[in-house]
Amino acid sequence: MIDKEVIYKHIGELRKIVNELSAFESYTLDDLEIDIGKQWQIERGLQLAIQNLLDIGSHILSALGKNNNI
Repeated sequence: MIDKEVIYKHIGELRKIVNELSAFESYTLDDLEIDIGKQWQIERGLQLAIQNLLDIGSHILSALGKNNNI
């Protein structure tokens, strides 16, 4: 059974991450090439966002009884 609360939790985390990443919208590629710290912050935010998406997908597949071994 799909637990909506699990999905809502991950969506909430995604919203937080996107909100945090929006602070970097004004940076150019040149800015990021100069500042490796900001580059790592963005990269980590994207990793967390992707992990939340994967967790949602995994939860849905598991609830539907699909084999999600990749």
